[in-house]
Amino acid sequence: MKKILKKENGSIMFPVGVMVFLILIFMFIFFIVVSKSTVNMVLHEIRSDLYLINQNAIFAIQKDLMGEDISCLYEGELETLIAQGIKKSWELDGRLKNGQGLIKEAKIKNVLVLEEGDLDPVDKKLSDTLMVHTVIKVKIKPVIFESLLKDKSEFEFHTDLHIEKIEL
Repeated sequence: MKKILKKENGSIMFPVGVMVFLILIFMFIFFIVVSKSTVNMVLHEIRSDLYLINQNAIFAIQKDLMGEDISCLYEGELETLIAQGIKKSWELDGRLKNGQGLIKEAKIKNVLVLEEGDLDPVDKKLSDTLMVHTVIKVKIKPVIFESLLKDKSEFEFHTDLHIEKIEL
């Protein structure tokens, strides 16, 4: 057996060890790339969902107003409708949490209705139209290395939805 593993000019164990090490490094990098790709895909879906959820909340309020001035949108009512949309879309419970899903938790930090001339809290610029500014914090379950990446799995989304750009 020793003759098979030993060549004339040295042992074959070193090249085998290097190959195993390189395969392990490749697998580690592969898992990180797949994990990052999955997180980016989820973040993209969250961003587009938030836009649609905000839009649906405004549609619901505009329908109730029936042609009245839409500048009297109520932030509390919008926040409730947005929370309902998030709960339904992401399969969260009443506290906007789900321990089993990829989206573990959502928290609505801020819903502001900004009229023309109001200061946008993100851009620090004056709003040129009537818009709804929403800030939502989302905690995502890491695909791999959950114990190591749990601090890096919280993301904050700022969504500005200009009311004049929405057609009923």
